[in-house]
Amino acid sequence: DWSGQFALSPALENVALWHIKQGAKIAVFPGDQFAVSALALSPDRTHFAAGYADGTIRLWKMHGSRECVLILNGHKRSVSSLAFNSNGTLLVSGSKDTTVVVWDIVAETGLCRLLGHSAPVTRAKFLVFADATFVVSSSQDSFIKIWDLDTRHCIETLPGLSGDLTSFDLAHGLLVCGSRDVDLRVWKFDHHHESGGVTASFLGVVRRTSASRVQSISFAGPSLSLLTCIALDRIEFFVFALPISSP
Repeated sequence: DWSGQFALSPALENVALWHIKQGAKIAVFPGDQFAVSALALSPDRTHFAAGYADGTIRLWKMHGSRECVLILNGHKRSVSSLAFNSNGTLLVSGSKDTTVVVWDIVAETGLCRLLGHSAPVTRAKFLVFADATFVVSSSQDSFIKIWDLDTRHCIETLPGLSGDLTSFDLAHGLLVCGSRDVDLRVWKFDHHHESGGVTASFLGVVRRTSASRVQSISFAGPSLSLLTCIALDRIEFFVFALPISSP
């Protein structure tokens, strides 16, 4: 978690909770017969969501009773991505069934299903501005889509990359995405208050030293200026000078 004290890891159909300093496994959250395929920690670090190969999602209490408090059913194939919004009331899930679903955790129900990708979804996250929230998703169809949660429609599709788009992350209005290509693509999002829309400006590429497929991309650090890129053969770190203006 963000405190640096604990770590969650999938273990077949179970999820293990580890105390990092002690190097000890302190809890196991048991699943059914289907393997864990995605994990996401709530912003307040009290709960986590686990996605499974059968398409179900379970919400677990991290501490105390450590029980499953909610089961969500909405995907037909394995859950490939999970992410909470900033206050933990919403959860977005992506799946190998090509769909993205936004869930209301408080009401314990699905809010909308977003259809538009033609291949398995690789990642989905909330794009948050001061007065508006959108969803961004990537897929093996090589495209990134931006979704308006009010209209529940795709408002922009970013040009495809070479090969399936494997991962991306968002911070400070920036999106960095990776694929089988040696280059990472960088985009800048701007929200227009009058129209309520979002425009994406392409800023350029970041060249990796690895030619292997990108497995994961994530912003980290106190200011979210450090980008970690995990490939099959190495982990690379990139520092972004913030803020970055659109061209």
